[in-house]
Amino acid sequence: MALAHERPRIAELRARVDAIAADVAFRDAHAPQPNAHRDKPFSFVVDGRVYSDRVQAAPAFAAVIDRGVDESFAAGQATGSCPSTPIAAYRGFEVTVRPATSGTIRLGLRCPERSDALEYATARTLDVAQVPAYGIGLFQRLDHLFDALDAELKAAQDGLAREVRRWPHSCPCSPYMRAFVHFRLRSSTSMAEKVALDKAWAEAAQRCRLSPADVRMANELGFKLRSLLKNQPSPQRAAAPATRTRAGGNDGPDKRRPFCGHSNKCRQTSDDSPAPVPHLP
Repeated sequence: MALAHERPRIAELRARVDAIAADVAFRDAHAPQPNAHRDKPFSFVVDGRVYSDRVQAAPAFAAVIDRGVDESFAAGQATGSCPSTPIAAYRGFEVTVRPATSGTIRLGLRCPERSDALEYATARTLDVAQVPAYGIGLFQRLDHLFDALDAELKAAQDGLAREVRRWPHSCPCSPYMRAFVHFRLRSSTSMAEKVALDKAWAEAAQRCRLSPADVRMANELGFKLRSLLKNQPSPQRAAAPATRTRAGGNDGPDKRRPFCGHSNKCRQTSDDSPAPVPHLP
């Protein structure tokens, strides 16, 4: 039962990770490059017109948002749900608008090169009546969406890793499937990150005296470098002798007197009191 339920879930999460990773790569490929003055050029397309200044593009953006909301409401009356409507283009992505709650909207971004591309919407809604007053703040919301793609990818990868750790326990071929999924997860990282991660694992293996098999097992089980190094015992604690004190600590030998259990004289006689003098006739 678990096998039939969890396999589609892993496939769904893996497809989401691949889609977000493709969007991140598309974003990086269309990122504006700084010019000679170290300024990033601005380019925003509305109705076929390219704007290179944020202040000039803000009124046109507000007007096309108002028009896109009307088109979305018109389509919603025919289908029963208001879809997102593409209204502009920014850094290679389609800019969409979708009605949210009463009188509010959400802006979104979607990659135009794939039909199954995900749409990323702003977390905060915009008041339709106040859209012209936002000015260039509308572009800042889109920039925040671009920056949030990295966190979205990390969250999807963590969710897939958690699901992979749950599912293999009920499948006899789980080690091979788990290794395959971890390979797919690691393939989305850059080469520089892989090199740095391999160096960090090599250093951790040397400090913790781990074999290559132990390192491979730790990677498959999802152990982190920080937790591995945090649990490493210090050389001073490992070499210190295990001695006991009167209170049960590790400061010196045990000084407690054994209790013979014969009479109360052993209890009443302390360690420092002199021995009783025998009575001579």
